[in-house]
Amino acid sequence: MKRSCVKGFISLICNVAVVAFTVVCVVGFFTRGGDGNMEVAGFTAFKYFTVDSNVLAAVAALCMLPWSFKTMLGGRKAIKKSVLRLKFVATAAVALTLFTVLFLLGPKYGYKFGMKYGYSLMYDGNNLFMHMISPLLMIISFCFAECKGEMRFRDTLLGLIPTVAYGAVYAAEVMLFKGWEDFYFFNDGGKWYIYLPAMIGGSYLICVLLWLLRRVGVVFSER
Repeated sequence: MKRSCVKGFISLICNVAVVAFTVVCVVGFFTRGGDGNMEVAGFTAFKYFTVDSNVLAAVAALCMLPWSFKTMLGGRKAIKKSVLRLKFVATAAVALTLFTVLFLLGPKYGYKFGMKYGYSLMYDGNNLFMHMISPLLMIISFCFAECKGEMRFRDTLLGLIPTVAYGAVYAAEVMLFKGWEDFYFFNDGGKWYIYLPAMIGGSYLICVLLWLLRRVGVVFSER
């Protein structure tokens, strides 16, 4: 099997899995409620960036499927710019979810299973898919399988859109309207002015890393 066909197959499997996992997880909020640190039901689940970013990832994965299927069968067309950029933005969003759980929520809640707040909450039930598995599948497929189509460095700024948009809503709900509790601790101790630029900076760093990883994937795919 040609290398391009293998990449198409990997892309197809990853994207189908992301769509399937997201559908199951979102439906779960409406049928039995959430798990771990997101024990909510119905539309309330969409207040979490985790859920929103995974839904965006599923939409991007769905848009990528036609290319994945054609490439698996031997096609060699480049990915449409709109689809490639959407996949990048979605991958950056779920990557932010992945690293926020590892480096922010983990230290806050604690790392040991069995504690009242522990990694059992972060990766309990459907959270395992939204916090880890789906983000990793998006990163693997985007960076190492979907290497047809050019992404310029300035496109990395597009990856900030979900972070900035959600950050504005979160700040308004937590600090102005008092409609949400500060479940991400971004105003912990009133230090929003530290957390906000740190999250945006961290988000952009993730965007740059994804761009670099994909460049590596492109180089190897051309050998």
